This record gives sequence, C-alpha cells and structure tokens, in this order.
Amino acid sequence: MNDYIALVVLAVTYIGIGVLSMSIITGKWF
Repeated sequence: MNDYIALVVLAVTYIGIGVLSMSIITGKWF
C-alpha cells in the first residue's frame, strides 16, 4: 500500500512540475 501511495505522489509531483514548467515557458497558466 505504501508503494502505491508513493507512486501516486511521484506521479502527481511530476505532473505538477510539468504544468509549472509549461506555464513558465509559455507564460500562461492553464
């Protein structure tokens, strides 16, 4: 169960970083 939670946290973190990076690069917030 802990592995599943860690996987979800990692996925959310990577998505968040991706969105943040896109926002900085394009200068837009989605």
